[in-house]
Amino acid sequence: HGPFFVDDGKRGYSWAELADMLARITERRVRSLSIPLGLLKTLAWFARPLPGGSVGVFRPDRIRDLDCPGWVCDGSHLERTTNWQPRYPAALGLGTTLAYYLEQGWL
Repeated sequence: HGPFFVDDGKRGYSWAELADMLARITERRVRSLSIPLGLLKTLAWFARPLPGGSVGVFRPDRIRDLDCPGWVCDGSHLERTTNWQPRYPAALGLGTTLAYYLEQGWL
């Protein structure tokens, strides 16, 4: 039956929409910064950990996640198979996650 993906019914967000959502949640101005993907890949390659070192967030595989026009997720297969329906918008989930990260001291 799977894999199943969970969405909020919208099916995708552009980077601009995500920035706007984050600005509303934090009640702060969010600035977008465009950095050429090739430069990010080069920096991530140089920032890779040495053997036996800790794995950081700024890694080549994470940079590949940025090589898209936005975040897209299609939960229609889950909805058709299980009759599941989303109850919360992405902004609520992002806000809850952000609050938890702040509470844990991760941000």
